[in-house]
Formats: sequence, C-alpha cells, structure tokens
Amino acid sequence: MSNKAPILTASRILDSSRVAQAADDTPVTGWPTTDPFIIVFQIDEGAGPWTANYRVDWQDDTDGSGYTELVTSGELIRGPGTVLTDGGAVTSGERACTATGGGGSTWQDGLELDGSSQTGSYQILDEYYTEFHVVVDPQNADYHTYSFRLYDATDGAEIDIAAATITFAAPPNPRRVFIIS
Repeated sequence: MSNKAPILTASRILDSSRVAQAADDTPVTGWPTTDPFIIVFQIDEGAGPWTANYRVDWQDDTDGSGYTELVTSGELIRGPGTVLTDGGAVTSGERACTATGGGGSTWQDGLELDGSSQTGSYQILDEYYTEFHVVVDPQNADYHTYSFRLYDATDGAEIDIAAATITFAAPPNPRRVFIIS
C-alpha cells in the first residue's frame, strides 16, 4: 500500500471562545465583521503516515475570486484574537467536530493556529484523525459569503474545501432623522 494524502472528514465554524456556531459542515450566516472566528478542519489518514505543511486558504464566493492564502492583509486575515495559542495542541477534549474520522481511526492531537495560517511540518499517522483550529479575523471582509480550503503546501495540492462557510452580516441601515420646522 502506498501513502496517500489525508481526507477532510468534517469542518466547522467556532466563535472566538471555541463555541460551535453550527453543526459539522454547516454554513454560518449573519456573522459580524468585528468578531474573529475559528475555522476547523478535521482530517483522517487512511493510508499513511503523511507529512506536510498544511495551509489555510480563503475565497470570496460572492465575487468569485480564487483561493488566497490567509495572511496579514486582504479581506480575511489570520488571527490572533481568540482563546487559542499559536502552535498549541488540539486535544481530544477540544475536538470541535462531531465526526470521528474515517471509521475506526484513532484521535491524534491536532494544532491551534492563532496568528499563522500554516502548520509547519506536521505528520498525521496511519489510521489516525486530527483537527486544525485556525483563527480568522474578518475586519476587512465584505458582506459576502466566504469558503475555506485546506492545502498541502509541501506537495502543492488541495486537500479539500470545507463545507462550513461563513456569510457576513451587513450593518444595519442608519436611522434617518427628519427635522420639521
């Protein structure tokens, strides 16, 4: 058996305190552009081990732009701004997705990315699953829908696109005041 890249088994949007905002693979709508959030990617390795530098990219689905790495400029930027610690472990007790990998897999501690968008060299073992929790700051976002993908920067290949998307709420209409004299 030859090694193969892991598969994405679930995705989820969490608030900055790590509270789930919807079920696995469910879009979130009406999110304020003032609030950072966490995108979660759960992956499973069924033919490994697999070592890669995993990277998070985003796309503005409303205007049809291509995927862009989550960096320090753009509509969406990488954190910080949550309870995560950059490079910290995602333990089994912090697992966010209700999926449990690809049937029969064992949990492997994942990574928190708060202030970065790449894991560095990370090895997922054969028959294990894990999660990456990545902080996103939407301060420059348009009132559009955005999607995310997990990318293998080592091999230059997309792992998969997260089903969990986020749509930002437009600000309320300003009140109009009429003065009658």
